Amino acid sequence: MKILFFIEPWIELNIPFWKRDYIWWFKDNILKAFENNIDDTEAMFIINEGIELDCDTSSMQFYDVIHQHELLEIFSDSTVALKAWQNSSFTENELHSMIMLIKKKLCNFVPDIIFTISPVPYLSQLFPNAKIFHKHGFNLREPFPDEMLSFDHSGLYGNSIWGQNIQFFKENNLTKSDTDFIESFKAIFKPIFDTISSENYNTIDMIKSKFNHLILFPLQHNDHNIYRHSTDYLLPSIIEKVFSRLDSSIGVIVTQHPDSMLLKKDQIAYFKRKYKNFIYLTDTESMHSPSQDLLLLTDGIISVASHLSFLALILDKPIFSCADSHINKISDNNSIYQIKELLERGCSNNDFKNLLLLFFIKKYNFNYEYFQNHEWLYNRFMSISQSTNIDSYPDIDTSQKILDSYIDRIRIPKKMKDIYHDSVTKSE
Repeated sequence: MKILFFIEPWIELNIPFWKRDYIWWFKDNILKAFENNIDDTEAMFIINEGIELDCDTSSMQFYDVIHQHELLEIFSDSTVALKAWQNSSFTENELHSMIMLIKKKLCNFVPDIIFTISPVPYLSQLFPNAKIFHKHGFNLREPFPDEMLSFDHSGLYGNSIWGQNIQFFKENNLTKSDTDFIESFKAIFKPIFDTISSENYNTIDMIKSKFNHLILFPLQHNDHNIYRHSTDYLLPSIIEKVFSRLDSSIGVIVTQHPDSMLLKKDQIAYFKRKYKNFIYLTDTESMHSPSQDLLLLTDGIISVASHLSFLALILDKPIFSCADSHINKISDNNSIYQIKELLERGCSNNDFKNLLLLFFIKKYNFNYEYFQNHEWLYNRFMSISQSTNIDSYPDIDTSQKILDSYIDRIRIPKKMKDIYHDSVTKSE
C-alpha cells in the first residue's frame, strides 16, 4: 500500500511554518492506522520549504519539497492558484505544468491512496486509480470537541459528496428515529448556549428594540483559501456589498474573527456613521468566541463561508449567504435583497437542514475519539467506495455511541481571549 500525504505546498496567510503540525498529525494517526494493518505500507510526503526548515524531517520515510519559486512559475500567488483548483477555472497549461512538477517530485512513486488538505485536480488526473481523501472539518470553539473531522473522497466545500448531492437532502424525509437522534444531539449543546447567551441578553435585547430583526455577520480571514474560493470582495468591500443591499430595518452585529482583527477603528467608525444598522460591540474584541456566544440571541447568520453555519443548523437559526460559496447550498436566501422578506415570513426548510445535519453527525464528521482509534480509522478509509452516492459513507457508529462521544468530549467554554492577535501573523 503506497500512501501520498500531500500537504499543500503554497505558503498561505504569510505563515511559513503554519502547516508543520500536519506531519505528526498524518504520521501518528493515519499512517499508523495503515501500518498497523498492512505490513508493506510505504508513505511519501510532499511539503513546502517552510515545513522542511522548521520540523524534524527524519521522522518521514520519504519526502520531497515543492518550493515557492516552482509554484510561482505556474501562478502568481497562493490565492489565485487555490481558487483555480477549487473552482476548476485553471487552464490546460496550468494543469499540465502542475502535473509535470508533481511527476518530477514523485519520480516512480504511484500512490494507492492520497490524503490532501486542499483541492488537487492535477493529482486525480495523474493518478486516476488512486482514492483521494480531502481532509476538512468543522472548526468550532468550546464547548465543541477539538475538531469535527471529515475526509471526503469527492472534493472540498461545494465539490464535497454532500455538496454534489444536495438535492438528495431536499427530496428525502427524516424517520422518527432520525428525528430523535438529531434532537438528542442538539440537546447536548443547546443548554450550554442558553447559559452562554444569557450573559449578553440585556445588551442584545436593547439593540433588538431598535430594529425589526437582528442578524449576525461574522467576518473571516481575508486570505484564507475558503474565503478566496467564494468571493472577490475582501474587507472592507464585503461589508459595503452586504449593507448596501440589506434593508436598513435589519440590524447587523458585525464580529471580527478572534484571530484576525482586520477591521480597524477608523473603518468601524466610518461604517457606523454610514449605515445606522451597522452594530459593532467593542467588548467582543476581548471575547474568546464572540460569534458563537451571540448567535443564539439573533434571528440568523449571514456569512461568506463561515463554519458557524454548522452551529446555525444546531441552533435552528436561518442561514444567509452573501457570496458564492458552499454555504449557498444550505442558505435560505438566493440574494441579499431577499433577507428581509424571508425574516418576515419565517424560514421553513428545517426538514432539509435536519437531514443534512443527520448526515454530518451520523456519517460524515467525527471527533477525535474515532480519529485516534486507529483500527476504526483504517476500516473507515477502506470501507468508503469511489461512488459519488451518499450511501458510500457508512455510519460512524451506533446512534448512542456517537452521542456519547460528544458528551464525553465537551470542552468548558471560555469567556475571554487568552491570546490576542491583531492579524493572523502578528501578536500584540
